[in-house]
Amino acid sequence: MAKLITIPKMGLTMTEGTVTEWFKQEGDSVEAGEPLYSIETNKANTEIQSPIAGIVRKIFAQEGETLPIKGAVAIVADANEDIAELMSTAAQGPKDEGTQPSPDAPETDQKDLKEPATPVVKASKGRVAASPLAKKLAAKHGIDLATIAPAGETGRITVADVENHLAKQADKPSDLVPSGTAEVADAEEVVPLSTLRKRIAERLTQSWLAAPTYTHNMTVDVSALQDFKESISKVHKVTYTTVLIKLVACALMDCPLLNCSLVGENLIYKKYVNMGIATSVEGGLLVPVIKNAHSKGIRQISEELAELSAKARAGKLELDDMSGGTFTISNMGKDGIDSKTSILNPGEVGLLGVNTTREELYLDDGIVKTRPVMTLSATADHRVVDGAELDVFLIRLRDYIQNPSQIAL
Repeated sequence: MAKLITIPKMGLTMTEGTVTEWFKQEGDSVEAGEPLYSIETNKANTEIQSPIAGIVRKIFAQEGETLPIKGAVAIVADANEDIAELMSTAAQGPKDEGTQPSPDAPETDQKDLKEPATPVVKASKGRVAASPLAKKLAAKHGIDLATIAPAGETGRITVADVENHLAKQADKPSDLVPSGTAEVADAEEVVPLSTLRKRIAERLTQSWLAAPTYTHNMTVDVSALQDFKESISKVHKVTYTTVLIKLVACALMDCPLLNCSLVGENLIYKKYVNMGIATSVEGGLLVPVIKNAHSKGIRQISEELAELSAKARAGKLELDDMSGGTFTISNMGKDGIDSKTSILNPGEVGLLGVNTTREELYLDDGIVKTRPVMTLSATADHRVVDGAELDVFLIRLRDYIQNPSQIAL
């Protein structure tokens, strides 16, 4: 039976996807479950399998093309099967079918992704219906909300509406055309944001507007940490990041407030640690997650981290690889950074910035000596975590770093 393949919806926040690679061409045969093409979504690059066996009769989307959810990608059918009706359906474009995932999407756990229907908002006379974040962003840029038309059917202006308005304003040519405009234009290049970059911008803007964050720094002697890492590496080679994942997980189990999430007016305490590791990739930043880091040994963490890092560099991370994080580590030590401030991952209330290791002079019974030290930069959401509580976490982590042998390997 002929099948129209469309862009799948793989999460409530996904609105579009970019076809990055075709594994089949028109006229090729494909088996059910065989990779057909890959798509760059909000969070990852994912291979999409063909739902049926047949011949790739028509390809609508070329590599690099971005389509909305349900946008026509291809038709798979038997060699002599009539596909005229599906061609007509594809030409009509996608229909708005709410937030239900596409049948072409890979199976994902949807039990926690239920989203209540959004009621249509009617503003009272003289007022404009808008979300609090949209109002804040509009005020920051001096925009009159009355000049923005909401895109959704609710009639309520969202952050996305304000961002689209800002983008349109930026695209408008100036009334005053300076001399040398042609020369300036020749020296500039307009490069559209990738799907990944747009997603990063969206999520970090969301986090920045929602969470009042602050950062505390603590310098820690890492002599014992270095010795501990070297002793383990004699048996199984590990990185400092691997050891820190375990140490931070232990500290979070002792300080559960840093590992919780704020949902509405409730705090959700997690009795597990899913550690996100900020990973730089070409064109952006991804955060793969080590699940249940608190209960895993350093060797297992090392193996999982190596696998996730390789998948990130190859653009093969799947949605599950980056889902469910409860806390994030951002290690900038190799870049020589001494201190940093960070923006939290949406849904989390804490993040640890790991900085470079340097030599520090100190006095030992009147004798000047040196020791390796590292500055830890802990960022927290002040709606949930007060400064004293963040300090307790840093002190507990310092204890683990200076006495790492107390953890279970």
